[in-house]
Amino acid sequence: MKEDYVDYTTLENIPRFKQHFCQFLQDLKHDSDNLDESFRRWCIQLSKGRAFPEARRVAVYVLWFHCKLKQYHIAKLLNMSTRQIRRDMREIEKQMRTWY
Repeated sequence: MKEDYVDYTTLENIPRFKQHFCQFLQDLKHDSDNLDESFRRWCIQLSKGRAFPEARRVAVYVLWFHCKLKQYHIAKLLNMSTRQIRRDMREIEKQMRTWY
């Protein structure tokens, strides 16, 4: 069985991440005119480790649940320590418990 190859070296190369993060951007800003440019700017901020915590947690959530990436890979993509990603994952789990 041949699997589809996906380049996970940058956030912009992960189609599922783009799909879900763009949805977040639309919900947040209602900005559909310049969505690709906005996505590119967010990817740069996220990959340099400069995004604010809420946006980083959304990125962690998407990469973790929708893209099925491991903690160390998420940390590498977001230029963060695995310890910080683990903290974000705990915070996400805590927020998810309040959803149900």
